[in-house]
Amino acid sequence: MRTRPIVFGVFLLLSSLACGEGSRPAPFSVADSAGVAIATNSPQALEEAPAWTLGQVPVVSIGGGVNAADPLFRVTAVLPVGDSLVAVGLGSPPRALLFSRSGARVSELGRPGDGPGEFRSLGSVVEVAPGVIGVWDPYRRRLSHFDLEAVHLRDLELTRVVPPAPGSVGSTEETAGYTHVFATEGGYAVFSEGALGPGPETGAYRPQLPSVSLNRRGEVEGRYGVFPGMAVVAPSGLPQPFGARSYATVVGNRLVVGTGHSAEYRILSSGGALLRVVRWPHESRPAEGAFPDRWARLRSESAGLAEIVAELPLPIQLPTHGEIVSGDDGWVFVSEYPGPVGLLSTRRADDAPEVARPLIPVPERRWLVFSSEGELRATLDTPEGFEPAAVVDGVMWGVFEDALGVESVRAYPIVRTDGVS
Repeated sequence: MRTRPIVFGVFLLLSSLACGEGSRPAPFSVADSAGVAIATNSPQALEEAPAWTLGQVPVVSIGGGVNAADPLFRVTAVLPVGDSLVAVGLGSPPRALLFSRSGARVSELGRPGDGPGEFRSLGSVVEVAPGVIGVWDPYRRRLSHFDLEAVHLRDLELTRVVPPAPGSVGSTEETAGYTHVFATEGGYAVFSEGALGPGPETGAYRPQLPSVSLNRRGEVEGRYGVFPGMAVVAPSGLPQPFGARSYATVVGNRLVVGTGHSAEYRILSSGGALLRVVRWPHESRPAEGAFPDRWARLRSESAGLAEIVAELPLPIQLPTHGEIVSGDDGWVFVSEYPGPVGLLSTRRADDAPEVARPLIPVPERRWLVFSSEGELRATLDTPEGFEPAAVVDGVMWGVFEDALGVESVRAYPIVRTDGVS
């Protein structure tokens, strides 16, 4: 009879342990908030996520100084087309080149200039339809269409619905921004990131611009809203070192946006409705003293801007994330903030003077890989110098820049460690 209290006590202990174990938050959960799905990944999800890598040898490598007739400089866009072609956008001078995956140039889509099918600047390159490539000129606010034989088909003028580019306005009194065009299943998503515009007399701020959904005729079908652009400092209008900025991509007909100031991204319908918010664990990192060796090197190598940049205020915290790239089956890849790669927070597609452009190759960094539902499924490490642009058929495409600043387009197979091909 004396054993009954002991057995009962053991039962209570096991029950309490089981309840305690069951009370731990699930690695992934989805809750409804006024019709919006809030997908939350716990620290456990991050701890248990398998680590993916990229293959050691790229399956495609184009450029790298091999062909002097086709130097790749300031690559702004990389678009795999079908099973055998790659479209590459260049910013200086503005050119759109079509290569075979063996590296041979197939054709040039348009040319620099102001006429039909010509470019004053070059940002996005998109596949409008099978066999039709769209080339986006942010200065002209025009999307030029070409077939794969480099025949110019038409120009879509978007000056009425797209804000001007920073280099085409005269002062910060007029809001301007970097605009990215994505092809959706039924039209286009225009993501406008404010870079210049009215703000406070002094201090850092993030100008905002509207982003819209368009049909194939260039008419507004939906409004995504406004998103904070790259952090700039008044009254100079210079980008803030370590400043946050917004990034976007498209999955099907949906726009995926992360603003860089919180560990989350948002998914919006083509009509502009907020459908889902995806969140992940993030430990804040102070900007003061961050990446000190690289920051000191950047300032020492930029005598022309070092004194000016030294006067710009740093943010209290580093941005929560960097670029966002879409992948197969609606997957989303979110980069950790890579740290200072240039004195100012510019990137390849920005219209920035050479002295303000990145001076150090993008470091090795980690990406978070989310399913279409927002569940954290893996982490992925990318090598130093590689900037991903797209994931297609399990292959990550992007731009590689070596220690001498020579650029090439590369594609690396993703090596998964979760047993799924």
